[in-house]
This record gives sequence, structure tokens and C-alpha cells, in this order.
Amino acid sequence: MLFLFPCFYLVWNNRGDYDTLFLLVAKALTASLIVFFIICILFAPINEHNIIAGRYRGPTGNPNHLGMISAAGVTCALYLIVKAKRFVWIPMLSCEMAVSLILLAESRTSLISIIAQLGIFLIFYLRYYLKENDKLRAVVKLLLVFCLIITCIPINRAILSNAIIPVKEPVTKIVKQTAKEGKALAREKRQAKRAEKAKRSADINQEVTNLEDTANGESEQLGTIGERINVEGADLNQLSSGRIAIWKAYLNEISWKGHGPDYAIQDFDWAHNVFIEFGYRAGAAVGILYLWVAVYAGTYIFKCLFSKRRASGEMHYLFSALAIASFCITSMLERALFPLDREFIFLYFLAVTPLFYNGRKKWKKKNVYPYMERRKKGKPL
Repeated sequence: MLFLFPCFYLVWNNRGDYDTLFLLVAKALTASLIVFFIICILFAPINEHNIIAGRYRGPTGNPNHLGMISAAGVTCALYLIVKAKRFVWIPMLSCEMAVSLILLAESRTSLISIIAQLGIFLIFYLRYYLKENDKLRAVVKLLLVFCLIITCIPINRAILSNAIIPVKEPVTKIVKQTAKEGKALAREKRQAKRAEKAKRSADINQEVTNLEDTANGESEQLGTIGERINVEGADLNQLSSGRIAIWKAYLNEISWKGHGPDYAIQDFDWAHNVFIEFGYRAGAAVGILYLWVAVYAGTYIFKCLFSKRRASGEMHYLFSALAIASFCITSMLERALFPLDREFIFLYFLAVTPLFYNGRKKWKKKNVYPYMERRKKGKPL
């Protein structure tokens, strides 16, 4: 982080063509998501081995991880829908696959993330893209995206259940055997972890209800996302799966010195809030600084959506707005520390690249970046 990312920002700020960077990343992640969906069909179908408390986890160990992967896929797919000139149907399919996986995983954090992303996409699309392109084609494309998302959800669920494309018996045996071994290994790890926690902490009154979504012998059938967002008779702490209690516990222990990476509070391994986590691990100053960067990046979203200086054809604003919004929402409720730990964190660190550009005043009159100016003059890039 101290070497790679500063150099990376310097290189691309000198080039100035952020769309090239974001297009390369979006294409790679979109292709990966399609391959990932095929892997889910073949090796992790919807069955008793891949359902935890009524939630589909796919080949991941946790339904929330599946939701994070899918939320990053939505970011890249929405950007490609407005940026790609050919094969637009590929990001459209990728987008509806990602939304289907999020709904099957019943990840509330990822659901909030994609709702925010779809709202940002709609504002950007109507404010900029619709004006700069053929209006009829743009409207048809927009309607097609939302129709695919709505109509293909039951189809994807049937495919993942092997109701449409049956999985061959050898593959099914491999899946069952792998799931059985993984479940046994996970059980051993949980038991060892519980024994270790019992030695270092006394019994406490926990308000957390199964934060790690471990298999507890509950329903083996998929539930509905509506059951998880039902607020009737639940307080804020119950609605957040005990996160309010965890935040309070970590906030009470935050110091300016920090506690390092190896210490946790009682039975809470993570704070489930990246800013509190940094403040607890590395000190209050680091947590405040990281929060300030996120707030500054959050204000950049409004510039991406409502700036009057935005030049025609610059679609990188959309990518930045989508990735920053996804990170800011998810980081408030999940663990999101290192740039390459999760896909949506990596996209966030790339999305803030334009914020580090320091030559706006010099090129303000020409309204172009150095890279674009050299290209117009026919000079080597």
C-alpha cells in the first residue's frame, strides 16, 4: 500500500485517461463473474451442502462473501453498459446474475449496496448518457436492463437448483464429498476457536446472533429476503444482527496507541465497521483519517452526478460514483480492510484515483488532461 498504490496513482494521473483503466478492470471482473456463476452451477448448486440458515453461499464460506462478490460485479456491469460499444448484452447478463446471487444469499448489506448503485446509475443515465446518445436506443437499453434483472431471477434460481441444467452424477459426487470434507474441517476449526475463546474470556451476555453464519442445523431450504428485512418487533441491535453491541464494545476500547492486529474484544473477532476497526487496531488518529478520506470520497459522488464541468464522453465519473458508494455502505457493516482482500475494496481504491489529480489549475483553460493534449497534437504518449 505504501509503494504500489501511490505509484499507480501517479502513473494514471499523468496519463489522464481514467476510462481506459476502469474499462480494463470492469471487463476483467465481469468476465470473472460469469465464470464464477458457471462454477456455482457445476460445483456449488443449491442443495443441503450450500445452504446455511436458509441462505445460499455458493462456493464461498459465507453468504455475505457471496454478496460482496456480486455487488462488485454490479459495479462493473453497470459501468460497461454505458461504456461498451459492442456486446452490451454481456454486462447486462452479468448484472442480472449478480443481482440473483445477492437475493439468493440474502445479504442485506449487499442489497442496500446494489439499490444505491442502481439509483446512482439511473441518475447518471438520465442526466448525461441519455442526452449524449441516441434517445430511443438509450431508453430501450435502460428498459432492457431492468427487465432482465426482474425476469431472470427465477430462471437463475432454477438453473442453480439444477432444475433446467441437470448436473452429471460424477460432478455431484465430487460436490457432495468436497462439501462434506469442508463442513468437517469447518466444524473442527469452530470447536478449536471456541476452546481458545473460553480460555481467554469469561462468560458474557452476548447480544450477537450467529455473526459468522455457521451451520446450526436450521432450515435447509432457501428462505426469502423479505424475512431478513422484516423489522416488526425487532430493535436496532437485532435488526443489525448485533452489530450495535459490537460497535459499542470496540468504541469503548479505542485508544490513540491502538491494540495491533492480534487482539480482539472478548468473542468479537471483528468490529464489522472498517473505521472503528482501524481506530481500534492502529489508533484513533488512523481511524479518523480513514473516515475523513471516505467522507471526502463520498462528496465526490455528488460531483460525479451533478458537476457542470464534466466533459462529454467522460464516463469514468460513473465508475467512481458506483465503487465509492458500494464501499462506503459495505464498510459500515462488514470487514473491509485491505485493498486486495475483497473485490469491492479494490474497486474503491481504483475509483478514487481521479481525486489525486493535482494539475487541474494548469489545464483548466484547455479543459483537457495532459494525456489528451499530447494525443491531439500527435505527440508520443
